[in-house]
This record gives sequence, C-alpha cells and structure tokens, in this order.
Amino acid sequence: MRSTRLPWDPPENALAAVARAAAAAGALIDLTASNPTEVGLTYPAAGIAAALARAPISRYEPAPLGLPSARAAVAADYARAGVAVDSEQIVLTASSSESYGFLFKLCCNPGDAVLVPEPSYPLFEYLARLEGVVPLGYRLAFDGVWHVDFAGLDETLAEARRTGLRPRALVVVNPNNPTGSFLKREELARLSAVCDRLEMAIISDEVFAPYPFGPDPTRVPLVAANETICIAQLRGAGVRILATTVRDAQPANLADMTDPVALLIGNEGNGVAEDLIAKSDAKITIPCPGPVESLNAAMAATVLLYEVARQRAAASGGTKDRQTNGRGARR
Repeated sequence: MRSTRLPWDPPENALAAVARAAAAAGALIDLTASNPTEVGLTYPAAGIAAALARAPISRYEPAPLGLPSARAAVAADYARAGVAVDSEQIVLTASSSESYGFLFKLCCNPGDAVLVPEPSYPLFEYLARLEGVVPLGYRLAFDGVWHVDFAGLDETLAEARRTGLRPRALVVVNPNNPTGSFLKREELARLSAVCDRLEMAIISDEVFAPYPFGPDPTRVPLVAANETICIAQLRGAGVRILATTVRDAQPANLADMTDPVALLIGNEGNGVAEDLIAKSDAKITIPCPGPVESLNAAMAATVLLYEVARQRAAASGGTKDRQTNGRGARR
C-alpha cells in the first residue's frame, strides 16, 4: 500500500558503505557536517534561550505564511544587503526541504521535470519524486574551479525533449553543496537566458550565501539582487524595459510610456551597462538642446518620471499634451 514515487529498499551506495566502516573503526572525519552544535563551533546559546524566553509563546495566532513580524525581519535583512523585497512576498517554512516541496508544487504539474545540479544536495532526487516531479541532473565541471557545464545542460534539455519531459524549473545552490562553489555572474546570465527562452523558473538555494571565504567580484551574492533576474521578472509581469542612453535612441517624449515600464538609468560617468541595454526592449534619450551632453541620474529620473506621468494623464484625459517641438521642449 505504498506509492511508487520512491524506491523503498534502495541499496547502500559505495560511499555510505565506506563511511560506515570508517566510523565503526573510529577513523572517520566527516567534512560534510554542518550542524554547529556537533562540531565544536561556538554560538550565542544564552542569547537564543533568552530570546525564546521573551517570545509570547503562550498565544496562538495562526499565520499561514509565517509571523508578519518575522517576515518583516527577513525583508529588513534583505534590505541591508541592498535588495528590496516586500514582506508580503516572503513565506517562512520549517526547513529548506519544505521550501523545495512548496516550490516544486508551485512550478510543476505531476510528471513535469526540474533541473538540478550534479554533484549537489543529495535529497533532490527524493524531494522531487515525492512531489511527482522528475529530477534531471545538469553537470557541474571542475577544471581548477567549479563551474556550470553548459554543454551538459544542453544535453540534459535535449534528452528531456526526446523523452517528452517538460522542464519547469532549474535549481541552483549558491554556494553549492558539497563543492562550496558560488554561481558566477556570467553563468547566471546564461542560465537566465535559457530559462527565459524555455519559460522555466530559477530556484536559488542561498542558505549559506552570507558565508563566503573572501571577496570575489565575479560571484553572485544573491540571485534576487541580480539585474538579469530582475529584468526577466519584470518582463514576465508584462513590464517593458526602457534603457536610457545618450545616442541612437528614441526621444523619451516620443516613446510610449502609458503602459507599465521599467526605466534603466545609469550613473553620470558610465551610463547603463551595455549588457543591460542589450536586454532592454527599447532605448530612450532625453533631448538636451545646446551644449549639454547629459544629466545626472537624479535629474534624468525626475524628467523621465514626469514624462511618464504626463503621458498617462494625457491618455486618461486628465491633461492635454503640450508638446511643442521634436526636441521635447515644453512651454
């Protein structure tokens, strides 16, 4: 009377057999241990106990998404990292395994597939199959550093097509377990392009993201903070992406901004990065008559937001368009 989602009598794998024998001989040093209470790491036990003692644990207030105060604290932690996340978009779970279960159910129908890195978290196979989802591995390669094997990813996707499987999500673990490798910005850009083309979600496990060994400008600290992901999310919500440039662009007053738009505005010295311009839907510019070459970012944002408001008011009949010439000047 058991489901067929999982094998119920799997054989012991070779690594488990070696580890069991070494442990029995007292010669095992487990480098995968991550429980701070078992490896001699110090942590503020007294402070945690005091916080729990102060908590109003005697009052029961069901909150399906997690306590609002706790979700607000998580949002504040993201804000300190430079990422604006609405607490209403945060869901608290009892474990990462429960999170995966929710996300697999959210993204997939029974029989759909998820792409998972190999080597990585050993429970992916079980967590996916418990939700009626097929896990498909994509390879992480090592040539001095760990990296995504994009040729292997293409092979995995091709195999999914041959077997009639529909991949609905791609999992990244940042940093990965057990390799300890962080996702690189260039890798995320390529993965985002693949997922955007195939309409797959990216699920990023960042449990240990706050603990890098050292700085690395090529590393993705938080996927939610990455511009490529933000652009993909906006476009998926029906928002047009308009990048500001000083040349080869349509005057802002002639661009249609009556529908939802996102404005990419760079700094005065360098402007918007070329890779972001390439990802935008259109380029716009603020006409500057005379010797003026550009505006600072704050002034450019002010002018463009005014133009957005003007166009929308005109479209709704609130005001008349008072545009007077092709250079965008106003009377």
